[in-house]
Amino acid sequence: MIATIAVSDFDACIDDYLHLRMCMNHQPSSVNSARKDLTLFSRYCHDKEITDIKGQTMIEFMKWLREERENCSGTINRKQSSLKTYFTHLKLRQVEGADKVPFQYMTRARDPYRGPVKTLEFEEVIRLLQSIDKSNVLGLRDFTLFSLIYALGLRLGEALAIDVTDIDFTSEVVHIHGKGRRERDVPLTKPVLKLLKTWLEARCCVLNAFKEKAFFLSKKGNRLSPRTAEENSELSGRAYLI
Repeated sequence: MIATIAVSDFDACIDDYLHLRMCMNHQPSSVNSARKDLTLFSRYCHDKEITDIKGQTMIEFMKWLREERENCSGTINRKQSSLKTYFTHLKLRQVEGADKVPFQYMTRARDPYRGPVKTLEFEEVIRLLQSIDKSNVLGLRDFTLFSLIYALGLRLGEALAIDVTDIDFTSEVVHIHGKGRRERDVPLTKPVLKLLKTWLEARCCVLNAFKEKAFFLSKKGNRLSPRTAEENSELSGRAYLI
């Protein structure tokens, strides 16, 4: 007999599972991602009029993600991971059939080899930074942001998560809130310190400068978002190519 779990049982435990993760102090972003992944799978089952989940259901769902939604391998693997973790919860809840779905045989998605990663040469980085107009406050902000990322080897999200209080000008270090709640102190060189001080002075002209704790502010006075920063980097990149 083929092992299955009822879609109704799958749906019934989602809220309980997500609430448990929040109680266990999981990252809110991780919980939200799990919610989206599980809701998508549930909707897939209902749209396809599937009442019982089995191994073949998982295979067809992964194929649907790739062929119909055109998801990349990373997105497919994240959804697969969300489902595996949720089914572990269902096993703990002793939901009938949850321990029989053969997740261990699921194949992870892979992307074709794209060749070695190409990085900018030092001269190209300098030219790119020089293409940013530093004559206005927002331009100086972007120049400081991208310079900091390059000088310290930060992720974009790490740089944008910096608060004013994270920078210790006396000890010459910046506290970085890394991915997965990993935190570290990174030493600052004299040129970087000088640049940060220059931006901090100019930052006073931005809306909410004395209310918002974020070091990098948007023109609306909020923490600068990754999307806006990426759009600005694309503009700088086009100026660099001119």
